[in-house]
Amino acid sequence: MSGHRSTSKWRTVIGLASFALVQCDPTPDADVLSVAAPKDYLGSLVAVDGVQKGALAHLVTQNTWFDSLMKRLYPGSPAHDVVVLNMYLPSTLKAGIHEVRVVHPSGKAHPGQFAYPFKPGEHYCLLFPNATGLESSPSCAAAAP
Repeated sequence: MSGHRSTSKWRTVIGLASFALVQCDPTPDADVLSVAAPKDYLGSLVAVDGVQKGALAHLVTQNTWFDSLMKRLYPGSPAHDVVVLNMYLPSTLKAGIHEVRVVHPSGKAHPGQFAYPFKPGEHYCLLFPNATGLESSPSCAAAAP
C-alpha cells in the first residue's frame, strides 16, 4: 500500500511542478507533452513515434534562488529531485495514438502512448515511468467520440 501512495505522491508533485513551469510559457495555447521522473532517470532518452526528442534533465529552476526558497519552504519534498522533458507539439501533428518510449540510462525501456488531440480544453499531457511502462494523466487519453 505504501508503494502506491509513494508513486501517487511522486506523480502529483512532478505533475504540479511540470505544469507550473509550462504555465509560465508565453504560448498558453500550445499543446505540451511532458515526461517527468525521479532524479535517477536523469539523461533518459525520450522518443515520440520513433524520433528522439531529447533527454530528461533537471528543472530550469534547479540551483537558483527559487530552488533554495522552495527547499526551505518544503524541506524533503520529492519535487526537489525531479527530471523532466517538456515538448511543444507541432500544430501539424496528426490526430491519433502516438508512441512514446523512455529509455533509462540502465537500458530499461518504458513504452507508452498518448492520444492527440488531447481532450477538449486540455493543452497538457504528463507521462510518468513506472515498473511496466508509462503512466499518463487523464488528458492524454482519447476524447470520447
